[in-house]
Amino acid sequence: MPPAAETFIETRATTSANVWQTLLAGGIALTLFGAALAFGATQPWSIYACEAAFGFLFLACWTRMVLHSDFTALRNPLLVPILVFAAVVAIQVAFGLSAYAAATRAEALRYVGYLCLFVTASDAFRSKTVANRFLAALVIFGTVVALEAIVQDLSSPGKIYWRIPVPASGTVFGPYTSHGLFAGFMELVAGVAIVKWLTTPRSDSRWLLWGFCAILTGSSVILSRSRAGMLALVCEIIVVGVLLVRKSDRTSRTLAVLLAFLILCTSVWVGSGPLLHRAASFFDVLNNDVNGHRLTIAADGLRMFREKPLIGWGLDVFPVVYPRYRSFATDDFINEAHNDYVQVLVETGLAGGAAVALFMILLYRSGLKRLYSRRRSSVNWPVAAALVGCTGMFVHNAFDFNFHIVGNAALFYVLAAIATAPKIRGKTSSVSHVHVLDLTENE
Repeated sequence: MPPAAETFIETRATTSANVWQTLLAGGIALTLFGAALAFGATQPWSIYACEAAFGFLFLACWTRMVLHSDFTALRNPLLVPILVFAAVVAIQVAFGLSAYAAATRAEALRYVGYLCLFVTASDAFRSKTVANRFLAALVIFGTVVALEAIVQDLSSPGKIYWRIPVPASGTVFGPYTSHGLFAGFMELVAGVAIVKWLTTPRSDSRWLLWGFCAILTGSSVILSRSRAGMLALVCEIIVVGVLLVRKSDRTSRTLAVLLAFLILCTSVWVGSGPLLHRAASFFDVLNNDVNGHRLTIAADGLRMFREKPLIGWGLDVFPVVYPRYRSFATDDFINEAHNDYVQVLVETGLAGGAAVALFMILLYRSGLKRLYSRRRSSVNWPVAAALVGCTGMFVHNAFDFNFHIVGNAALFYVLAAIATAPKIRGKTSSVSHVHVLDLTENE
């Protein structure tokens, strides 16, 4: 076959693959955005809708893989710990090791949905251009949600969308019934927005737009008055600063410091009283929510773990088993451990905990390898944004249960796929500068 014909066929195949990947990314975006607006997908109808969407997207992804004989996405290193975790749950179900088999099976189906979404995202975001567009859309969407949440909190606190009341125990912020879970979603978006702003050339007309998005999304995390969210946001800004140390642009480092200052000033200006009260409660030894019940629940959870240390009590059985081990009196229903790491140990034992630890190790190992490739003169900004967002979630999950909220968990897995997707392709500079890292290049 003549070289020109071969080039023509390869170009058509590449174009066709990019169309598929763009469509898959669009489907992922619509699903994630809809989940966030549907209270984080915490109601049965929204959970089932998300699971159906995950399955449909995976079917479309698998069709593309078969038609193009391209199964590169299956080489994502994070599939190893995900499948190990799935094997642990399968053993619990197959050998009747769960304390509540029905709950374990139901939760296992949800994780199958996350697996489908992860594979789909790994395939769609192998193209750096597609990942770039998706993350830009995510930042715009998150900024709109952050603005809605702030205005709603100031004008009609306690009601979602100004109309939907929640139980008295709820702490509404934005479309979420829990301010802490809103912060969990928004810190993922804020991490992306911060990196997007700082990696956009200041000569770009959109630079001010991305700066506005970074400030507003970051401020909404603090204004939600979630203490874990505040801590996660601080850690995200520190991680961004560490990444910027690798380049010589002092202006970008100055902007990172300025960003933190502007977020703090905006938040204090809008909600100084409640904000300062919530932040100060971190140091209140008599505050049950921080140093009392949550730490006690974690301690009780570790006692549960010691009784079944290898494979745990069963996925999603914590609220069922916990009353037998609760060391304090309360009429409240303890639905989760408020610490996803303790809950993983309780429900899946050392086997599941090892899978989670391996997932975190491979995420950073693979992500950093793609971030600082020696063949590039710039840092891959989608990978940097995904790593920063995932870092915030890891911090927050030590105090909350974001992995049990479909909208938050799904967005986390998509960002993890972006950080580790095999062979992310994009435009490269024709000039090579060895060991020079330029975070200002977006494409």
